Amino acid sequence: MCKGQAPGPSGWTGEMLLPLLSCPDAMDLLAGFITDFRNGILPDELKPYLLAGNLIPFAKLNSEKPRPVAVGEVFYRVVTGYTIDPNQSTIAEIVAPIQLGIGVRGGVETAHHYINGLASDPALGLVAITVDQSNAFNVRERSKLLGALYKEEKLDTLWRLGHWAYSKDTPLWLRDTTGNVVHSISSSNGVRQGCGLGSVLYSLSLKEHYHMAATSTPGFRAVAILDDFTIMTN
Repeated sequence: MCKGQAPGPSGWTGEMLLPLLSCPDAMDLLAGFITDFRNGILPDELKPYLLAGNLIPFAKLNSEKPRPVAVGEVFYRVVTGYTIDPNQSTIAEIVAPIQLGIGVRGGVETAHHYINGLASDPALGLVAITVDQSNAFNVRERSKLLGALYKEEKLDTLWRLGHWAYSKDTPLWLRDTTGNVVHSISSSNGVRQGCGLGSVLYSLSLKEHYHMAATSTPGFRAVAILDDFTIMTN
């Protein structure tokens, strides 16, 4: 949390939480808050504050359109990290063997060497096709994201937080150079950028589709890094 990251709408950063570590009363209150947050029992009235994000436009290479980057609340990042970390190996097991983009240490490098190794071997004669889905995380329906999560009983500790975080629309604030909010758009579909649950929900929702594609024809070999899906055949 203390990596010099930009703050969310409240202005709080990980560094600002550090002084609380020396105050037992503050830590007790924070622990209770995080536990209720994780269990999805906070009032819905808090969603516009805890699930909102600052929307920052960055220049995109070879494009006049900006690349929007959303920065969420540090409290939400703490809760999602606290909830997901103990489940990393379980998540990797569920989405295996095709998905290497989550829960697998060095998964990106492993996928890269796997694809290069097979595609460059003339004895195998394989052809590789890679699909990079455009705007993939934003267009995935939330009903499918949550439905995929609820199918996994081993991840029942994520159910309540997932429902609380994605059962209603939340705001994204666009600010000017002075920090004033000049516009707001609603985050109503897909996963929010930078959300700790985002990659988990997305990977779970695509698990069956990747499996069907990989097993549709004998001899197909497939590997995925989140929305980058590569399939190889001869």
